[in-house]
Amino acid sequence: MLCFLCGCRECRRFVRLTRAAFRAGPVQALGVMRCSRADALAFAREEGLRFPVLLDIDGRVSRLWDAASCPRCAIIRDDGVLAYRSDPDLTAAALADRVQRRIACLPRLAADETTGGTP
Repeated sequence: MLCFLCGCRECRRFVRLTRAAFRAGPVQALGVMRCSRADALAFAREEGLRFPVLLDIDGRVSRLWDAASCPRCAIIRDDGVLAYRSDPDLTAAALADRVQRRIACLPRLAADETTGGTP
């Protein structure tokens, strides 16, 4: 889960630095954006986001996950257990590096799990 603001320069930098890792890794990204729908759509289009985005206009979801500052990232396992939550004081580059290393450690899906058994 990625928490970011549309107008935040560090958030844009984080998205750009981690985009490839989320596309190639065995994870499903979910964005949580604190901005208007129009701004979220523009951000997604400009940054080429290919994952679902939840609008968190009032900040409730961000506060629930202790992600009031941005950018923040949480990696949640399939069983719902929090595997990683980023430090709020990391720069976008440091956060991207940590997230990419965490994703690289996750087990890769077997071919039949990603294709439904068809080659």
